[in-house]
Amino acid sequence: MKAIFGKINLFLLVVLVTVLVSCQTAVPPQEPTQRELLFNFFAIVRTTADDAVKIELGLSGVTSVPGDEQFAGVWELRDPSGALRADGQLSRLAPFAGEYIPITWQSELEPGQYELIWGAPNYGGIVQLFMVEDDGRGGVRIGSQYGHITTDYPPVMPDYFQP
Repeated sequence: MKAIFGKINLFLLVVLVTVLVSCQTAVPPQEPTQRELLFNFFAIVRTTADDAVKIELGLSGVTSVPGDEQFAGVWELRDPSGALRADGQLSRLAPFAGEYIPITWQSELEPGQYELIWGAPNYGGIVQLFMVEDDGRGGVRIGSQYGHITTDYPPVMPDYFQP
């Protein structure tokens, strides 16, 4: 009788171990996608002493970010009528840690609301609306700014951000 219970216990133990092992090997871990990289796009918009508008476009990383020879960064600045005012590309992402500002643009802008888009396919981007205002002394200043960082490309300003 003890031999029968011993064989049944051994059989149940083998079945239990088989079930546990098969549960452990069901799904292998996945590699992180490019969208999960630890950096964000950002834009700094300000005026200079000679009343030009200066835009600095960059990336901010939480950790070290490896370079990418296939990076296809694009930026566009649209004026109050929606017409393209300026644009450019960044075709290579150098390795960086912290902040990296690869693009600086500067020019005179008339008062009004401008839209700035900065991003790259597979990485996301930022869309930023900003006001250039008359400062009352013959110059300009930057007024309100609304920015939206997203993993989507091209980035689009959500309806709830529209001023």
